[in-house]
Amino acid sequence: MGLLFLVIFQIYLYYLDDLLIVTAFIHITLKGTGRLILIYSRKTFTVGIICLLFIGFFIFYHLHKPVQTPPQKNKHSVVKKKEYIPVVEYNGGSHLKEIGQKVRQKNWGTLTLVDRIKVNNTFTVSPMVIKVNDVKIIRLSNLTKQTKEFLRGYTGLSNEEAYQLFTEKNLSNEEIQDRVELSRTEIGNNTTYLEITYSVKNTGSKELQFFSIENVKLNHKWSYKVPEENFILSDDTLIGAKSVSRVDYRPGESRKGTIGLLNESDSSIRKITSFSFTTDDLLDGDSHHLLAKPKTFTINF
Repeated sequence: MGLLFLVIFQIYLYYLDDLLIVTAFIHITLKGTGRLILIYSRKTFTVGIICLLFIGFFIFYHLHKPVQTPPQKNKHSVVKKKEYIPVVEYNGGSHLKEIGQKVRQKNWGTLTLVDRIKVNNTFTVSPMVIKVNDVKIIRLSNLTKQTKEFLRGYTGLSNEEAYQLFTEKNLSNEEIQDRVELSRTEIGNNTTYLEITYSVKNTGSKELQFFSIENVKLNHKWSYKVPEENFILSDDTLIGAKSVSRVDYRPGESRKGTIGLLNESDSSIRKITSFSFTTDDLLDGDSHHLLAKPKTFTINF
């Protein structure tokens, strides 16, 4: 726009000079009227007027031109990048190390680490040595239909409680199954569970019958019967949940285990403040004589 103004102004000066010097002249006559007569070149005058109009328009435009302010960025309208969540085949909880970390387990759902306590403590029911490695709170989301049905089977009445209905109330199998089904909890899109990783070693010279973590209590509030409520089958827990079915520990044998326990309560668990567990009886593998009664170990954080 500035360049256009200079060009028009040059044209105007050119023709103005012509108007004043070359073609404009004044004849003053004294015909008794005293009037001033201006003789001019029509072409020159017209061009001059056009130039003046352009200059006037240019000045008017810049005086009334609206001030353009740069667009303000809305601090609330932040475009979020799509979150990358790694995909694993199985044992999704074992991949979670930092609070807030997520993994997606195939044909299962998304796992998010809510809290983690690195215990790394050793507990002894001589000669059995138990090492608790980690205690985690994990949130499950985006669960598949099959996963929800699977987890639902670990809610409500346990097999032991159902058997008590049979022996104490003399109910039929059909009646017991109805009560068990009614006690089940529907698994929603989000739920949490407790995950415990540990190892057990028989440091003695005899075969021993032992279940290292029989019962669990979290935050002095939530109680679990591991053999019936654990939904993660691993090396130690896969071998047997009851004394009569458990394979004995050979001398020097070590096993690793992972336990998963659903939070069925209406209140969510966000922080681990304490963890306690009770062992099973320690029995001789051959004679099945009692060698040690159950022990309870408690850790406060």
